[in-house]
Amino acid sequence: MRVLLDANVFVSALLSVDRPHGTIGLIVEAAIRERFALVLPDDIVAEAKRVVAAKPYLRRRISPSNLDAFVETLAVVAERAPAFVGDLPEVCRDPFDDFLVAQSVRLKVDVLVSGDPDPVSYTH
Repeated sequence: MRVLLDANVFVSALLSVDRPHGTIGLIVEAAIRERFALVLPDDIVAEAKRVVAAKPYLRRRISPSNLDAFVETLAVVAERAPAFVGDLPEVCRDPFDDFLVAQSVRLKVDVLVSGDPDPVSYTH
């Protein structure tokens, strides 16, 4: 099974390191243990870094070095993918999430894990 994690999953995982048995912790642990094929696009990594840098609350709780180390840990087991280039489909209420769907389709993932409340489904 091929899985794509949204940037908000990275942030949530780093905010909840004290709860390793929560949902996000279990998903990340499964990725690290290669229980599924993690797909790691460059634009999702960049988004996680951008979000942490832009929000004071997150900057206080997540250091750039911790975020980098987390991404490096995932990169060891993940299939890296380039950022999406091209026209984005307009399928989400939040147009900033359209690239997630585009990446999911382009990379032929089976599951997109996100904390976003907007449901989206697609088939490839």
